[in-house]
Amino acid sequence: MKKGLLPLIVFVLLSVYSYAQNCAPCGPAPCNCSSCDNSRDYSCGNECDACFQPCIYVPCFYGRADAVLWNIGANNRTLVERLNPRTGNSDPAFDANDFGRSGGSPRILLGMNLTSLLGVEGQYNGFQNWQSTKTLTGAHDLRLPGALGEVTGGWGEDFFGSDRMTLFSETSFHSAELNLVRRTRYPSLVWLAGFRYFNFEENFDLMSAPFANQGSYQFSNYAAATTNNLYGGQLGAKWDRLITDRFGLQAVGKTGVYSNEARQKSYICEGPRYDGNSSLNVPQSDDVKKTYTSLSGEVNLGGYFKVTRNVSIVGGYNFLWIGDVARAADQLDFDRLPLVGRNRTVTTDTLFLHGASVGVEWNF
Repeated sequence: MKKGLLPLIVFVLLSVYSYAQNCAPCGPAPCNCSSCDNSRDYSCGNECDACFQPCIYVPCFYGRADAVLWNIGANNRTLVERLNPRTGNSDPAFDANDFGRSGGSPRILLGMNLTSLLGVEGQYNGFQNWQSTKTLTGAHDLRLPGALGEVTGGWGEDFFGSDRMTLFSETSFHSAELNLVRRTRYPSLVWLAGFRYFNFEENFDLMSAPFANQGSYQFSNYAAATTNNLYGGQLGAKWDRLITDRFGLQAVGKTGVYSNEARQKSYICEGPRYDGNSSLNVPQSDDVKKTYTSLSGEVNLGGYFKVTRNVSIVGGYNFLWIGDVARAADQLDFDRLPLVGRNRTVTTDTLFLHGASVGVEWNF
């Protein structure tokens, strides 16, 4: 099997080499294109506007590899409250935005120019299993918000008067896109149009020590998991301008419309009871799917420094937001009393990511 793949690999490499050898960076033109300096600006000068296509300089292949330090935003929904003995009321002790949600991810772009004005490019960006854990301790004064945090006896009492609550969050994100690239008569402007796929998954688990902590360190759980699969089209533009011989600026903007297949699974279960009444240990679970129409926007701003004619160091800042995404912590229904009713909905919110990036860009 492996030997059979060798001729195919050799054929592909020879084809790429042959294409690169025959890709003329600046084709013949009937006008004077002496000002075409093979710069990153792709400009041949004003006198060549009438024959822009045959005179424009473009690389045969280009690519970019960088690392992005993403920060994932969340709403300020309160997940745990703490009883204030002075007022008798409960104050927020932890909200969804208190999780540490930042980490690095690879981003890889590969492109090929079919003609001087038309090309294709693909890009992948993502991360796997970012995890964050927080443990809150108290003196039997931790509780969940809403009606669930007011149950002082029977099923659900573990979520009232707890002395320890542990919260766990796990996030995965993947984005893959394929775009058609169309250059314009304006040297620095490029149009994009293509297809994009987003996958965003989260797991959340809240574990509460038993009520009054009667010498037992079993936990009751309230957990949720969400999956979002978004498919759709996008439009965008790139702006790229060489300011000096070596330094330039870049900007990329994209917007898209997607069909989001959102799914949430939630699970609530009381741990083994210290009073031996196991008849109340009845877990409740939900599994709901819904389809939403989501809008997205992405903006990347940055610059580059040309180390050589074909290699540049790049860096910048990135913003990405996607509408109607199901987040795990948002699925918790604190107003649903145990053993009463079921949560048959999928709650969505806007997902916002932002972060700095640094990497290398090349062309040949």
